Amino acid sequence: MVIGLLDFGSVASRFKQDSSKMITPEVEPRGIFVLMRIILCYIVSMQPEIIFEDKDIVIINKPSGLITHPRNPNDSEPSVVSWFVEHYPESAKTVDDFVGDDEDIDYQNYAKLRPGIVHRLDKETSGILVLAKNKVSLQYLKTQFQEHSIEKTYIALVHGVLDRSRGTINAPILSLGSKMTTHMTEDQQKTAKHAATDYEVKKTYGDIFSLVEVKPQTGRTHQIRVHMKSIGHPIVGDPLYSEKRYPNPENLRRLFLHARSIAISLPSGSRIHAEADLPQELGLFLETFNPIA
Repeated sequence: MVIGLLDFGSVASRFKQDSSKMITPEVEPRGIFVLMRIILCYIVSMQPEIIFEDKDIVIINKPSGLITHPRNPNDSEPSVVSWFVEHYPESAKTVDDFVGDDEDIDYQNYAKLRPGIVHRLDKETSGILVLAKNKVSLQYLKTQFQEHSIEKTYIALVHGVLDRSRGTINAPILSLGSKMTTHMTEDQQKTAKHAATDYEVKKTYGDIFSLVEVKPQTGRTHQIRVHMKSIGHPIVGDPLYSEKRYPNPENLRRLFLHARSIAISLPSGSRIHAEADLPQELGLFLETFNPIA
């Protein structure tokens, strides 16, 4: 079952590429017009879009800028959880002693703040998110995440051109406060957590950007962002892991990371593949780049 679709060809068709020329923002007046359309995208409703729903689960397309769950009991910022409880009040008690695929989160202390949550997306990341409507489906989904039988695919635009068109990044991740790192001392390696990420380059744009499909094997906080930085190609628009040699574009006001799809088994026994289109603001950002004549 396929719900929604992102066609790399259609995204790529918005570009003109000449490998011998550098890609730069196009000149006025069309550039200003596209920029205005990008800004308008950030003014739209922050409500999640329902991609799929049955009696056990709901799959949504989370917009960038919306947190998945409250950070603490006093956090009143709008979140996926607040939306979920408002629209599905009967699911407000869908909690467990431990839920989620993010091994870095202490779910036991904040289980009541995360009804229905079985995995997370960073605030800046958009895309597919699965919510459980009842405890049976919560346990069912939790088991799949723990066994790594759920397939998740992300789309990222990264700086530069990767040396290899595909590969796997195996690099332990260590928490340093609000940031994560793959660089650590020998003693720190003892507390670092295993992390692995598969990637495949789908398109390159001169020597400026690469459009990459990413499939995390593990679920560490900021894993994709940290791993792409670790190989010298941070994600475009990343406020935490960008590098000085790769300044973030002024006309992109978000992280270019989108949870494109998920393949998951349902409590009913069927397996679905759900997809979410690339957000309009990301597609419009790509439109602002043309090769120099």
